[in-house]
Amino acid sequence: MIRHLTLYLSFFFLVSTTALSQPVRVAAASSMADFLAEVKTIYESKKGIPVEIITNSSGALTNQIMNGAPYDLFLSANTKYTQQLHHRNIRSFPPSTFAYNQLVIWSKTPLTDPQHYILSSECHTIGLAQPELAPFGALAIQYLDSLEVTSLVQEKLVFGNNISITNQFIYTQNVDLAFTSKSSVLKLQSQVACCWTDIPTALLPVIPQSALPLNQTGQSFLLFLTTDPDTANILAKYGYLPAH
Repeated sequence: MIRHLTLYLSFFFLVSTTALSQPVRVAAASSMADFLAEVKTIYESKKGIPVEIITNSSGALTNQIMNGAPYDLFLSANTKYTQQLHHRNIRSFPPSTFAYNQLVIWSKTPLTDPQHYILSSECHTIGLAQPELAPFGALAIQYLDSLEVTSLVQEKLVFGNNISITNQFIYTQNVDLAFTSKSSVLKLQSQVACCWTDIPTALLPVIPQSALPLNQTGQSFLLFLTTDPDTANILAKYGYLPAH
C-alpha cells in the first residue's frame, strides 16, 4: 500500500512539475524583440514561469497561427493582423492596443531634407522590411508615398523579410538609408551612433501595437505586460508610447 502511494505521489509530482514548467509562448513582431527580452527576464523572476519569445514579421506569424502554431499570445506591430485572426474565428480573447510605436530613419549622413537625399545620387540603396508582411515596411512605403518619391526610387529599395533583417542592414551599413522602428533604436545606437531622424507624427502617425491572447496563459502574460510597473519602464525606455 505504501509502495503504491509512493509511486502515485511520485507520478503526480512529475506531472505537476512538467505542467508548471511549460513556457509561455509569445509570438511577437521582430521590432519587439529587444524590449521583450527584458520583460521575459522580469516575468520569469517574478512568476517563476519560463517564457519563449518567437519573433518574425507580423504577417509571417499570422500565417503560422492560422496553420495551428501553438502560441499563447500574439503581439503584432499593427492592428491589421490581430483583427484578421480574430475575425477568422481563431479562438482568442479580443485584440487590444498595448502601446504605440513609430517609424524612424537611419542614414549614413545627417538629414536636413530627407526627400532631397533620397532622390540624390548620394543615396544608392534604401533598406526597409517587406511591406506585404511587416507593418513597418508598409509604413515606410506610406512615408515615401507622402514625399511622392516611391515610383522614383524603386531600384534603390532593398527589402528584408522583417525588421530584424533591416536592422542588420543598419549594423553593417550596407545601405545608405533605412527605415526601422523607434523601439529598435536604443540597441542600434549602441553600435551605430549616426544618424537618426524622427519622422514628425503630423506627417506620419504613430502605429498601434496590438495584442491577441490566444488562451488564458496568453491573457495572463498580457496582463503582466500592461500592469507591471517594471514593464512600463521598459516600454518607455525603448521609445514606446503608452496606450492610455
